[in-house]
Amino acid sequence: MSKLVAVCGATGKQGGGVVAALQRLGGFNVRALSRNPESASSKKLSDTGVQVVKADFEDTASLDAAFKDVDAVFGVTDFWQACRGDAAREKQQGINLVDAAKRQGVKHFVWSSLEDTRPILSSSREPLQGTYTVPHFDAKHEVEQYAKEQLGSVVTPLYPSVFMENLLPGSGMDPTKQADGSIALFIPVGQSVVSWCTTPDIGGVAAAVIQAGPAQWGGKTVGVAGEHATLQEVADTFTRVFGKKVVGIAPPVDDWIQAVQGFGVPEAMAKDLGNMFLFYDLVPMTTLRPLEQTLALNPGVQNLEAFLVANKDKYAELFA
Repeated sequence: MSKLVAVCGATGKQGGGVVAALQRLGGFNVRALSRNPESASSKKLSDTGVQVVKADFEDTASLDAAFKDVDAVFGVTDFWQACRGDAAREKQQGINLVDAAKRQGVKHFVWSSLEDTRPILSSSREPLQGTYTVPHFDAKHEVEQYAKEQLGSVVTPLYPSVFMENLLPGSGMDPTKQADGSIALFIPVGQSVVSWCTTPDIGGVAAAVIQAGPAQWGGKTVGVAGEHATLQEVADTFTRVFGKKVVGIAPPVDDWIQAVQGFGVPEAMAKDLGNMFLFYDLVPMTTLRPLEQTLALNPGVQNLEAFLVANKDKYAELFA
């Protein structure tokens, strides 16, 4: 009998990747949660055989209906858009997902999580919201802890890496042409090794975990990584793929926070992301995201070079 899997954020990047990966694997009935089942993206899912249901993360009755009779849930919240940068709201939405899963007897709860940055940053950085030093991390981690308390060993926290998509033109971490014609990546990560992944590969790993089930992955943390690389190694990969020299420049975090605001990044977002980069300069992010684990779960995972080659046309203007 096919597993029934409820996928949160199914029209978004992470959830959409999970839906696609489950469909590739086969043997699943997929129930996609959508705030608007009549939207074009929802109808596109319906056309592929996915059951699309109306659900609002702040409407507990709709979540109960969405999780009724499901075997597994992929849970994810959207800090930047759906929650409008409000960490307390994101935490409450996550709690609502956990509570609905508990009420409906869900057998496996895969939660897209991130680290709690406060033990590392609280002594040196002012909190940005409540006690949170990186709000879009810390709230997710609190939901992870709550899920473990409420659901026990059926929880699998999933830890994505920095999205390679953030390196695409106009996405915030992309290389830029300087006044002298040189091309540079400005990311405040010092000499640290950063873990990178694509959003489809989050889906590939999550689907493999759901396929194996809680007997194998319940109570275990799973990372998603396609590449471990320093900033200069990322720049060198750009150079290799595009044939033009790209340099990596890691400015001090506070300088970067000020600089990106000049390019239109809101202050709250700039500070959140700046603290995130500082956290990863102090704590090895690769520990929770071993490459070998991702490769075992998702053998087709993309490394950075493969990602850039696949998206080469998007950089045509920069490297012309």
